[in-house]
Amino acid sequence: VEQAYNLIKTAESKVAQLHNMESGEIRMGASDTICKYFLISYLEKFINRYPNIKVHIISRTSSHIADILKNGLIDFGIVTLPVEAKNFIIREFTSVEDIFVASDKFSFLKYRKMPLRELSKLPLLMLHRNSATRRNFDMYLHQKGVSIKPEIELENIDLLVELARIGLGVAHVLKESAQAFIESGELFKVEIAEKMPERKLGIISLENVPLSRAAEEFIQLLTSS
Repeated sequence: VEQAYNLIKTAESKVAQLHNMESGEIRMGASDTICKYFLISYLEKFINRYPNIKVHIISRTSSHIADILKNGLIDFGIVTLPVEAKNFIIREFTSVEDIFVASDKFSFLKYRKMPLRELSKLPLLMLHRNSATRRNFDMYLHQKGVSIKPEIELENIDLLVELARIGLGVAHVLKESAQAFIESGELFKVEIAEKMPERKLGIISLENVPLSRAAEEFIQLLTSS
């Protein structure tokens, strides 16, 4: 009886620690870009507030994050919306802006608004066509009746920024990824005549699977800021 009683007390203590955020873990999925430009400050705030919570991050593209969420490898994911999947709870996180940037090699693009049809004739540097960001932009171009064939397709936005910086082409990138180079004068934003589409990031979790207290706290931190 004494042994059973002690086991019950230990279990009660563990449950209380989880409830009080004294232990536990978070398993999330996000791309390298989202982690670098949108999650770092939230992660820092969270681990300072709850130092005993373990945070595991799996880096994948948006479509792959949806897959590993369905397979139970993560508690939630942060992805580019929309996602094509049922049985997900989707919470909007933030809106992001994608822009075209170029170096002074393309200085003739400064101080004018470029129609997308003209821009498509330039050497373009873009994310791979399988990425959610690229798919969304391709759909937008299709609606405008514009067809593009990028000079270079990559899976890393930071590398696209670097290639634009050395004058290899005009890059379609996340605004935050190029901001430091724009401020230093190494790159400039290419103004587009058409209104560029807004892109949204969302937090996805499984509809019928309850989240841990730690995961709920982190999501609350994201959505309340």
